[in-house]
Amino acid sequence: MDIALNLGFSSHEHFSRTFKDTFGMTPDEYRKNPQTLNHMTKPELLLHYTLIDEGVPLITDGIVLEVNRREIAEPVYFTGVKKDMPIQFIDGLGIESGIDPLGTLWQNFHEQKQTILGLAENNEEIGVAYPCLEDGLFSYFAGAKSGHTEVPNGFMLWELPPGKYLVCSFEAENFQALVMDALYKAQRYVYNAWLPNHKLQTEAFCAERYASHSPETTNMEIWLKLI
Repeated sequence: MDIALNLGFSSHEHFSRTFKDTFGMTPDEYRKNPQTLNHMTKPELLLHYTLIDEGVPLITDGIVLEVNRREIAEPVYFTGVKKDMPIQFIDGLGIESGIDPLGTLWQNFHEQKQTILGLAENNEEIGVAYPCLEDGLFSYFAGAKSGHTEVPNGFMLWELPPGKYLVCSFEAENFQALVMDALYKAQRYVYNAWLPNHKLQTEAFCAERYASHSPETTNMEIWLKLI
């Protein structure tokens, strides 16, 4: 009841019905079996109408964002795991089961990062969304910087190719807000407002670079390779 009232619901029953409609389970079922849930993000309308120059920060509700260009001369290698998911997830529409497949993928990767891959817990990580050969799906790679090209069975290698990039860096109040609201809003701003206005095109992948995936992390970058 306390949770329901804190979230603005008039009753425990209203909160429980809304929770089940959104996530496919009751709050009591979730409490007994916690799991990563999908997150519904409200759009930030200001991001659709405010255009900034390169190197100029944009400060709006709950997010600080800045766009710059960078160039890398050598490929950067990451070792990790991949999952194919419905296109509607990338559009912020969620999935019917209420389970967050990206959160589950990252959780599985972190459980094997040190034990199987032998990678440091706090080294740089990357999440990459790119086209899938199967219609209606996109592929997502979750991995960590490895510095080598040989990978164990069950894992794959992702290469961030050399070239010129558009880099959108942003901050949020905490890690959950960073990977949920802030990431979604930053992607929508770059693709729907910044790139079209500057008449730029990018390769068909979006790389999310994290200095660390720890709960203390409050900033990250989106890397888009310019065509």
